[in-house]
Amino acid sequence: AVLVLVTVGAALIAAPLVLVAVLLGLVLLPPAADGNAQPFRTGFAVFRHGALRTVGALVVATLLLLVSWSIAFALGFFVTGVLASAITWLWFGIVGVVLLCWFSARYRRATPR
Repeated sequence: AVLVLVTVGAALIAAPLVLVAVLLGLVLLPPAADGNAQPFRTGFAVFRHGALRTVGALVVATLLLLVSWSIAFALGFFVTGVLASAITWLWFGIVGVVLLCWFSARYRRATPR
C-alpha cells in the first residue's frame, strides 16, 4: 500500500518518477511478500549476488515499461472504447506478472534459505 502511495505521489510530482517507483517496487516487493522484516536490506541483496545481471534486468524492465506505455498511448489514440481498455489492462497485467516473477526468482537466488 505504501508503494502505491509513493507511485501516485511520484506521478503527481513528475511522470518520469513513476518509472523509478515501479523499478523500486520490483526490487522491494519480493522480500515484502516473503514476509521479511527488512525488505530494503534483503531486497537490495540481489545487487550483491549479481550486480551486472540485476542492472541488466532493470534495464530490460525499463525498456519493456517504456514500450508498454508507448503502446498504451497509441491505443488511446487509435483504438477507442472498451477494446482499447481491455487490451491495455491485459498487456500491463501480463508485463507486471512477468517482471514480478523474474525479480522474485532473482530474490530467491540471492537469499540463502
